[in-house]
Amino acid sequence: MSIFDRYVFRTVMGTTGLVMLILLALSGFVNFTAQLKYVGEGDFTLFSAMLVLLLQWPRQAFDMLPIAALLGSLLGLGALANNSELVAIRAAGVSIWRVARGVAITGMVLATITLALGEFVAPPADRLAQDYTARMTGRGGAVSGLSGSWMRDGDQLLNILQVEGPNRFGGVYVYELDGDGRLASVSRSRVATVVEADRWQLDDVSVTRFRPDGLEVEELDRTLIDTDVDREVLELSLVEPDSLSTESLMEYVRYLKDNGLDAVRYEQVMWARYASSAAAVAMALLAVPFVFGPLRTGGNSGRFVVGFLIGIGYFLVNGMLASGGEIYELSPVLTAWLPMAALTLVALIGISRTR
Repeated sequence: MSIFDRYVFRTVMGTTGLVMLILLALSGFVNFTAQLKYVGEGDFTLFSAMLVLLLQWPRQAFDMLPIAALLGSLLGLGALANNSELVAIRAAGVSIWRVARGVAITGMVLATITLALGEFVAPPADRLAQDYTARMTGRGGAVSGLSGSWMRDGDQLLNILQVEGPNRFGGVYVYELDGDGRLASVSRSRVATVVEADRWQLDDVSVTRFRPDGLEVEELDRTLIDTDVDREVLELSLVEPDSLSTESLMEYVRYLKDNGLDAVRYEQVMWARYASSAAAVAMALLAVPFVFGPLRTGGNSGRFVVGFLIGIGYFLVNGMLASGGEIYELSPVLTAWLPMAALTLVALIGISRTR
């Protein structure tokens, strides 16, 4: 790395770090307020709320690092422009692509940090925050893993593989125990729907009963079961895609497909994790044509607003593509990488047209 690259790196990394601190402080305040609803419930205290907030910060940092890269690059290069350093750099014969290379190196470092957060830090922190909240509020009556969410309701053990909506579950197993605690029957349902607060309807059900003289198998179109499972316990115990490492996501995708369930949501999260990390490079590069073009003489407030709007637009398009991909059965690879590819193309075109 040359002296020029190191100078650009220090400048952009410094402003990006400052932007990240501001964004984390703002999001932390919002999330801390959300945790206050649990204070006083069970053993959950203000200290518990602060601890959960700290555990949620890696996920928030992962989500916000791409936009922080854009804002940091805009502010860092903008500071060089305000001090006429960019003018001197260009007068010395440094091309726009040479400047872009220094920014791209910074973006790649930020992309590596983003990927490390999303892969190694945020998933276990998310799970720890969920488990800690469930334990401290007294809602720890469920266990979650790659085999779905497990919970006990009297003589019933419920295993839910997937949540398809607020009141609809996919791949539900109901294990009935007899009075001696032995397994009496196993029911497998393709879809379960909450019809009342304490009653679920199971569709496409296969029931296996264990009799003294052998097994009895019955196929039913639908049946009803009574359950007192707390919905909030269920929400806290579900396997969230963001809480899994890539290796676990791949394993869970295979697991869902083997059980005939929709795995698009988990595939989308897996590919989006890498696309979001790579977006840090594209976001940093996007700042170059803006600073050398329309935002060269503007103040930092104008650059911040422009960067913030671009970042919000990027996240909105990402969300729409992810939702649309599930509805229209589009490739998760396409929906995850298309916004990042479009952003990179716009940045490269902008740089090539800058004089």
